[in-house]
Amino acid sequence: MKIGFIAQPKTPITVEDARFAAEHGMPHLELVWDDFTEAHWERRQAEKNMLREFGVGLSAAGFWRRNPIHPDAAERARCHEELKRYLDYCHELECPVLVTGGGTLLGPDVEACARAFSAAFEPILQHAERRGVRIALYGVHGRT
Repeated sequence: MKIGFIAQPKTPITVEDARFAAEHGMPHLELVWDDFTEAHWERRQAEKNMLREFGVGLSAAGFWRRNPIHPDAAERARCHEELKRYLDYCHELECPVLVTGGGTLLGPDVEACARAFSAAFEPILQHAERRGVRIALYGVHGRT
């Protein structure tokens, strides 16, 4: 098990967070983001180098506010692409776990939600497996 100090939420990895973790004997940071932009992607190598400089890794990365089972196909596809891009980022930074929600599908019963979830997450799970990143589902919000 790897336990990480939660870095400043919704910001790039900072020198202050890496230094704090290293100075206090915490070998890992955990990231928490709602968005993931091209700027985040472009900073990945610099962030990886900074983490190595301080001897700190990533234990997990949270990625929130996506609905991969959205009933609208275009919105669902957008969420899938964002999750896959974030999985690529996790792979690049050697982050072993992506924590995210399963999504929300209003109206149908639990069985219908489970079927939608199973179908929607199959390509995401396949991508995660290819990238060597595990997915942990946060089951508190939504109906999955």
